[in-house]
Amino acid sequence: MPGFWAAAARVLKPGGSVAIWNGSAKYVHPATPNLQRLQETLLAFRQEHLVPYMAPGNHVGDALYATLPLPWALETPVVEFDKDTFFRRDWNKDGVLTPGDEHFLAQQVFGLNDIEKFLETVSPVLRWREAHPDAVGTERDVIKMLRKEIETLLSEAGVEKGKEAIITSVSAVLLMVNKKA
Repeated sequence: MPGFWAAAARVLKPGGSVAIWNGSAKYVHPATPNLQRLQETLLAFRQEHLVPYMAPGNHVGDALYATLPLPWALETPVVEFDKDTFFRRDWNKDGVLTPGDEHFLAQQVFGLNDIEKFLETVSPVLRWREAHPDAVGTERDVIKMLRKEIETLLSEAGVEKGKEAIITSVSAVLLMVNKKA
């Protein structure tokens, strides 16, 4: 981040803003059948199968940039930014709807095939698959295992076969800070 903040200080006009947005882990919407067990399953899956394959940047993003080095906190501070203008706004932190918000942020309905397609793009899943090439596409594949668990939990909740879907949302953050005028 030192390079980013130094570059931003060079290119921004006085009073200009840096805005950094990030979405993090997906959470299950409260209207989804078997919500608690689904959320527990997703969190356990993440902890067991994804966290070991997360890169440092994944952890910073996963923490909604709580540990992101800000310009005034660097070993060599970038003094062009006004700490007093720093602004942080969280949405759905830890999967809890932000008070006063009407909508579950970035709400999406994912069928089982959609879940698989989405997970195939997640970098820790890609790293897991690189480390376990013989399991990819088999019943030992992390994506296939999670799909089976979700399918079972939705079935237990009375969801008809072929209509399995979960409603998800993300936690998100917006950070803003201005360059000194």
